[in-house]
Amino acid sequence: MHLFLSIFLTFSTFASMTSDFSSVMEQRKGPFDLNVLQGEFERIVVTEGRSPKNLQFQAAFRNPRAQNFALDHGVYLGNLFTTNYYELMGEFVYNNTYGSHAVDHQALLSLASQAMPKASLMVRNWVLEKSYLTYFPTSKLARVFALRGISGAEFELEYANYFFNFYLNSLENTYQYLPAFLLAVNSPIIDSASLAKARNLISESYDSLLLSYGKTHPMIVDLYKIRNTIHNQLSIRVISEIDRFLSKYSEYRYSGDQNLYEIRKILVSYYNFSASGIRKQAKAIGLNNIQAAAEKIEKSGVNESSLLVLAQEAANLRTNISNASYIAFHNKAKAIALLADVSRYINKEVLNLSRGNAKTITEILLHTIYVEGFLIKDNWEYYVEEIRNGSSSKENLSEVIDLAISTLEESFQPTLGSWIKIEPKMQYFLDNTIKSSAVNSAAYVLENMGR
Repeated sequence: MHLFLSIFLTFSTFASMTSDFSSVMEQRKGPFDLNVLQGEFERIVVTEGRSPKNLQFQAAFRNPRAQNFALDHGVYLGNLFTTNYYELMGEFVYNNTYGSHAVDHQALLSLASQAMPKASLMVRNWVLEKSYLTYFPTSKLARVFALRGISGAEFELEYANYFFNFYLNSLENTYQYLPAFLLAVNSPIIDSASLAKARNLISESYDSLLLSYGKTHPMIVDLYKIRNTIHNQLSIRVISEIDRFLSKYSEYRYSGDQNLYEIRKILVSYYNFSASGIRKQAKAIGLNNIQAAAEKIEKSGVNESSLLVLAQEAANLRTNISNASYIAFHNKAKAIALLADVSRYINKEVLNLSRGNAKTITEILLHTIYVEGFLIKDNWEYYVEEIRNGSSSKENLSEVIDLAISTLEESFQPTLGSWIKIEPKMQYFLDNTIKSSAVNSAAYVLENMGR
């Protein structure tokens, strides 16, 4: 009888969640409400044609159905840095979750112990929602994120810094870091000044060509997708989208517009991470040891010992990222952005050294996996000590890969289970995330050790 009741309740919860998700998605803008201008004292729909006093940002908040979906199922849809940070502050500082209020970072920080459970739940959902958008680019949810006015890029960057500064300063347990790292990798804080130019250029091209061809022309439809990807969901995949566009549309090649070629150059340069870029970022936030490690690579080139020093210093930063005496509160977001770039750089370079000294390569990978959050501190310290004491690199690396997968699972439960109920193919999140991480680099190195 108890087993039957358990099965019935599980099925009932599943049916309710999928039904409620469909209810949210059947609305014109899915989880989003009307686009608004948020001021300190009022929230004005953009179509009213006036601006509030002390404008804070433009965005679309979650609508009532999406708000209820989060309350009922613990699943946050329509995640934006502007609205999520503002909602946290409204609830815990002003006791008015969806109201208008001043932005008081220190007040929220003083209530971090109360706010972090909700903030960490938001972050887990945020990462999973971004993955959903990637896996299902033609879904209703993906389409509504592409709508103009959902959130301005300049406001998202500003509030992304606010959010990460608060979150990273307030970490309460080791499993809260990995979701934040994954969120940072696909967030505006990885932006640079060059990307602002790319956004301006794509808007200029779209607006100009729209006048000539009309919005229903296939070229304009595809250009609109590229435009929204660059503005709202930027990733390295947009370079391939641009290549396909340039190959497909002779109309563009003969239009006289050269902006896409310039945009492609900007993005290729942006995604070519270098020691020079790491040095500049480290210098800007006073991380002298990482700056020195990057300078050494710049001057002498990449080798096992120089890459190991960089990995060690990045691991030290990851360990101390919540420590105000190590990295200032207002630089927390820049610190995790730096760690994201360091990990990408090491993942690129370590594969070129993968047939070098197994002990050194293994330690580099241990530090990098830890920097990304796939190892908790105790496990990282244990395996680094094992390698330094002469233990088998192959055996230890194999164990670390298994531990990393377990850490990822632990960091996203039970939220991942809810997303799998919404869409069963979300079960591939674990595998896809591992393939984009230093854990995958470790698997490649491990395979070579076996040859």
